[in-house]
Amino acid sequence: MNYLLLRYNKPIFIRLCGELLTRTTESMLALIMIIYVNKMLNGNVIITMLIFGLQPLSD
Repeated sequence: MNYLLLRYNKPIFIRLCGELLTRTTESMLALIMIIYVNKMLNGNVIITMLIFGLQPLSD
């Protein structure tokens, strides 16, 4: 473990912790958003999954 800490610079670990926090938060919020959109669309699973599945293509 000590070798790993010495191998990389401090900004790399700051970036790693930031990405870990961001992705964890996004994955928790995605589940809530999927449930909310599914309820707003009256349980239409196909449209809900299309909205969230095609979202990365719009970026």
